Amino acid sequence: MLGCTAPPEPDIPLADTGDTGPSEQAGVPAGCLALAAQRPEVRYVVPGATLGGDGSEEAPFASLSDALEVVERDTELRISAGQHFESLTLDAPADQGSLTFQGCGSEEPPLFLGGLELRGDHNWKLEDIHIANLAFETPRSSGAVNASDIVLEDVTLRNASGDGLILYSVWGVQIRGVVTVENSGGTGVLMERGRGLEGDGAALEVAEDAVLSINGSGSAGLHVRFANSVEVRGTLAVSDQAADIDDLPGVLVEQSRLEIVDSGELQIADVPSGHCLAMHGGEATLANLTAARCGRAGLRAATGSVLTLSEQVLIDQPGQAGINLSEG
Repeated sequence: MLGCTAPPEPDIPLADTGDTGPSEQAGVPAGCLALAAQRPEVRYVVPGATLGGDGSEEAPFASLSDALEVVERDTELRISAGQHFESLTLDAPADQGSLTFQGCGSEEPPLFLGGLELRGDHNWKLEDIHIANLAFETPRSSGAVNASDIVLEDVTLRNASGDGLILYSVWGVQIRGVVTVENSGGTGVLMERGRGLEGDGAALEVAEDAVLSINGSGSAGLHVRFANSVEVRGTLAVSDQAADIDDLPGVLVEQSRLEIVDSGELQIADVPSGHCLAMHGGEATLANLTAARCGRAGLRAATGSVLTLSEQVLIDQPGQAGINLSEG
């Protein structure tokens, strides 16, 4: 089933969607019409549009849930700016995958007041999903489960009561543009048991020139467990962890591989109660690393961990040792 769930609608007016095109009310913004197509089929979603639309320029869908009732494989859904009182929830077999969700129509991305969830099961995977220029103000955790070939581009996930983004048993997730996860009640980004599309590639890749920014988490900023690898070719920035939980690391790697590739950068700052980076087994190859204002060690590697440091590693103002190699 390919579907979309909607929480109760609060009494908040829809945001201005900017230029509404030829229609006087809830038409497709010119900025949405001007985009180059990424999929063979293009359909439009405009909050406040007349119900019963077919997703065309003349009759856009009024909600994402309406669109997901009828769209087929290889469709690009262009979602107009404004507030959408629903969540983007995909639960579909692979032959209903291959979708692009593209926010458009304003400098501010469309805001979903539900959440983001991509979910498969053990027999099939949700494949080839591209989510671009959308924001999610989620009352719960957002996540992808048993999904593959997922692209997050210019996406914001904020104010989750639980983890900001969960990636569980996913294959080949790529970060493009600027992806921000902020003010999560739990872990900022939790990745568990992921692997690359070919079995030996990166489970999570921050692409060249891309930024994954994780700040204000109630637990670890990034927690990677039993994942094939995380490769950073752009910038991974983790900061402003909660101060009221003891021994809370900024980045926690357990039986996984973290690699800063080529000109990639890892920036960890303002971790008041724990190590900036903690390893419990696994491997880390680190270059262009800055770890600043750590409550405990800048880097801590327990027994069974393999830590390789290359050029430009700066550890500034650690609360304890700059590097702690312990039996743990």
